[in-house]
Amino acid sequence: MATANTLGGVFMPMVNSGDMSVQYRTIYNPDTEVRLNFATIVVHLFWGHSFPSLVGETNMARKAKTPWHLWVVGGLTLFWNGFGAYDYVMTQTRNMDYLGAFPQEQLDYFFGFPTWYVALWAIAIWTSVAGSALLLLRTKWAVPVLLVSLIAFVLNAVYSIIIHPMPGAGMGNYIFSLVIFVILLVTWLYARWMRKKGVLN
Repeated sequence: MATANTLGGVFMPMVNSGDMSVQYRTIYNPDTEVRLNFATIVVHLFWGHSFPSLVGETNMARKAKTPWHLWVVGGLTLFWNGFGAYDYVMTQTRNMDYLGAFPQEQLDYFFGFPTWYVALWAIAIWTSVAGSALLLLRTKWAVPVLLVSLIAFVLNAVYSIIIHPMPGAGMGNYIFSLVIFVILLVTWLYARWMRKKGVLN
């Protein structure tokens, strides 16, 4: 019986004398056991996957049990980001029932944002909402989507805090921007952690 060491375990082809089908015995490595049959290997190799990547994908397919805190983080951030989306819509539609408390100079500031800023703002908002939803759906796409939201927010913050600050802005405005940044960063790092643990596929 021929054997070969691979990925820290033993890879052993077996021939069933009854129907001459070829299967592979368990590949055992320090982290998990994966059972692969010959057909699976052929299909994956046909599509251009190397054997190590095949094993990795099969490991990820065995989705880890969803921890309770994923529902808490996903639900709370979806609610938080949903409020940001509401603020964006109310500002872009110039809803004065919502914006009436702002002085005119700040309203002029909001309504005078450059087109690229409004576009980045939209990207930051809607990708944050999508990222939270994807986190609740336990898909790995939550990670890059949340990263896009984080980057877009940082670019906008550089403009609105450093390059062209809002008239009359106080420390409270800057603290609030910092809170938004921290929440986006922590959510992205959390999603990365969940993907690494195999919860997000």
